[in-house]
Amino acid sequence: MKEQAVFSVVVKSKHVLADVFQWIKNAIGMNLSAYENMIEEAIEEALFKLYKKFPDVYDVKISTTQVTTGACEIIVYGKIKVKDDKRNINKRHNK
Repeated sequence: MKEQAVFSVVVKSKHVLADVFQWIKNAIGMNLSAYENMIEEAIEEALFKLYKKFPDVYDVKISTTQVTTGACEIIVYGKIKVKDDKRNINKRHNK
């Protein structure tokens, strides 16, 4: 058995009106609750997708990047055990 990396990615954004309100809140030093909720939802969704596709995943980690202003990208990744003769399970197409 060997280990293979697996992942799930979620990208979320808010609408323009929410961005304006968050900009105002940021300017006066308040919590950016709409963005906090967006990130929490994205993390939950990415974890759900990962565990649904790979129930035996372990050593799970969460990473994030900024794709654009007002959007978040959540990458959840981990490892699974696979037999040495299995194909790469991350491939999206079967040939």
